[in-house]
Amino acid sequence: MSVYLPEIDSVEDVKKAAAAAFYYPKGDRGICPSVRAAHYNPKTFVDYTAWNNNEIMLVPMIENPSALADLENIFAHPDVHMAVYAEGDYGFSVGEGMDLLNGTKVNEAYQQVLAAGAKHNVAVIGGPVLAADPDSCRQAIEVGVRVFSIGLDSVVFRDACQAIADALDKGARGTKFTRPEKKNWGFAAPQPASIAGKSGPSL
Repeated sequence: MSVYLPEIDSVEDVKKAAAAAFYYPKGDRGICPSVRAAHYNPKTFVDYTAWNNNEIMLVPMIENPSALADLENIFAHPDVHMAVYAEGDYGFSVGEGMDLLNGTKVNEAYQQVLAAGAKHNVAVIGGPVLAADPDSCRQAIEVGVRVFSIGLDSVVFRDACQAIADALDKGARGTKFTRPEKKNWGFAAPQPASIAGKSGPSL
């Protein structure tokens, strides 16, 4: 069972999460002897706390330069066995936008995360998130990714819908049925309200 820790800045954030996630003697999580996870049974609550302390795994998400700077301490924490390198978030935090691993700083940080993971036996969660193919999956394995996170559900759903729409479009060609011209559905930035000293909407 994993607890993901987004936007951490240092091992101190991991320590705070550990204190909240684990019961005594590993942490100082408050107790309630009649909870669903413990089957509402106060008599076996101590067994439940032992199970919780053994099963919970903290998964820090490396998303900014502060976390990268304290990477060795974060990965050395005894309850960190997996970690996420969030290349998109890291890219935005260093001004490389959505270049992802094509960005120089993002790629350098990725190599640092992989090296630290190998050193501390922390499995790095990664892989070709947006577009998986055999070559990109093999490359991820070769550089040291041990847990794969492939495909965003929203992107997969959009691609499936687009494939259905494209199939219908091709099937309807040459018949009496037509379809509106295909558009680029990406985000178009709105025009500023005031341009060259003129206010109000532009036509």
